[in-house]
Amino acid sequence: MIGAPTMPIGSPPSNATRSRLADWLEALSLTRPNRGVTRAELLGLRDFDGGDARPAETYPETRDRLETRILDDEASRFVADVFEELRFRAQTLANGYPFALSGPELRWRLRPLVPPLLTDDRETSTARMVYAFCLLSSAI
Repeated sequence: MIGAPTMPIGSPPSNATRSRLADWLEALSLTRPNRGVTRAELLGLRDFDGGDARPAETYPETRDRLETRILDDEASRFVADVFEELRFRAQTLANGYPFALSGPELRWRLRPLVPPLLTDDRETSTARMVYAFCLLSSAI
């Protein structure tokens, strides 16, 4: 039996905005309907291009290494911004949002709804299909 064609989801570019990164997470979650994607996974993508996580940064005057905690705080803030984007989408679109964002801010998970698009409510189904179409066409 021949399976449906698949398109791999690569890593987002390192200069991805929070909106583009939210799009990427939604698309990635469609490839993992049972598991979805988590905050921890996003936080683990320290370098979105897949290279070395971070170059060793130093203070210019002393050449001492910067505290990695400062950099981790920046990554945590960025992940929090992406969570806010996802939460905004979920609240704005309500039932028309084809994903479930669950858990508290520090342990969230994004999963496609099951069934993701078709419901008994025609308006909700249409909204979800249009959202998925726009999401996937923007990823091409």
